[in-house]
Amino acid sequence: MQDGRTFVNEHKRLIAQGIDPLDEKQKVSKVITFGDFFESEYMPNYAMKVKKSWKHDQWMYNSDLKKIFGDYLLNDISKREISKFIYSIKDRASGARANRFLSLISKVMSTALDWEFIEGENPCRRIKKFKESAGRTRYLSNNEIKRLKIALDSVPQRQRVSALAIWFLLTTGCRLGEAMSLTWDRIEIENNIAFLPQEMTKNATAHQVYLNKQAIKTLKELKKHMVRGNPHLFPSVVGPTGHLLSPRRTFDSVKKAAKLDNLRLHDLRHSFCSIVISNNNNSLYTLSKLLGHANQAMTSRYSHLRNQALIDASETVATQLESVME
Repeated sequence: MQDGRTFVNEHKRLIAQGIDPLDEKQKVSKVITFGDFFESEYMPNYAMKVKKSWKHDQWMYNSDLKKIFGDYLLNDISKREISKFIYSIKDRASGARANRFLSLISKVMSTALDWEFIEGENPCRRIKKFKESAGRTRYLSNNEIKRLKIALDSVPQRQRVSALAIWFLLTTGCRLGEAMSLTWDRIEIENNIAFLPQEMTKNATAHQVYLNKQAIKTLKELKKHMVRGNPHLFPSVVGPTGHLLSPRRTFDSVKKAAKLDNLRLHDLRHSFCSIVISNNNNSLYTLSKLLGHANQAMTSRYSHLRNQALIDASETVATQLESVME
């Protein structure tokens, strides 16, 4: 945002040239796109100055908003288009995630209105947010994992990339958007590592994904499905260079086949965490590094799993003592 002196001097310059500042602003509003405003105005002049969560704003823009609305003129973004986008986020992720996107779009548009880049009404006004549940954490049991794998291995060949994407999410603990955006140049199979740059992560912090044997096996099969000219691990079937946004349709059919109707894609990440913590040699610090959390406080939600792992370990002692006393 311009400071007062700069703002006044700019107006004086325009007036001296015989230009009405208001007319000039209106001309700009007719040609500036959502992407240009977000990158040159909203982020540097507002978000990065006043929001602690500005990195998350940037992540949401990079992950979805730039592609969907980046080329739209600000004045051309309609309530219908925003609603359509929000529902697509809810369908592939959750109502809570959709609400975060709606809040960001609304803030960008209200900022554009306040700074007189556009006129009229915020198109996000009266778009209702989705009801958010109190939250639940779902973990796959060993038997459920077995059923899931059998169902994944049984999908038609045309859905194989999506099936591999689902297994990759479970075996790495990656977030959906991060995994789908991965490109082959960021994979080092020989070192069992995948690199996620800060612009690809939710917390805008670069981190490494550590690839176990199952993840490596998945990558080797994915190489058979590579598309010439497409750098992504999970190439899109729509365009020549894009990537799969979500394996939602395959996931829904696999859930039905495996009788896991209440499972969500994000529960695969929870299940990865459960498996890591159930190993008594692993700490919350280890899990934090595997998940790419910016700090261990974000990992604390899994502390109860660590407690249960210790309880289970203690129970093995009791079992052995009982066997001695028999």
